[in-house]
Amino acid sequence: MRSDSPKDKERPEAIWKEEDVVDGEKVRALVVIFRTIGCWWSKKQGCLMCGYNQAASDSGIGQEQLLRQLEVARSKLQGTRDYVQRNRDIACKH
Repeated sequence: MRSDSPKDKERPEAIWKEEDVVDGEKVRALVVIFRTIGCWWSKKQGCLMCGYNQAASDSGIGQEQLLRQLEVARSKLQGTRDYVQRNRDIACKH
């Protein structure tokens, strides 16, 4: 169900932690699905691959709302911070 309330626009659609493998190392990963206007493919072709097209905002997301979503996601980083700190230089180079 779509919701364009200001409160919903300030929270990511979904956040979870899972195990992943990065550079051969098993790590805890934070996965964030940001609430946006949705992907191009979904709008153009009606893609149903991920299902998050139903949560897209019809009226758009502003920069401040996206930054607030990022703050909410960063608050969930507990347990993933060690990897982020160790690999900050690598991530910045890509």
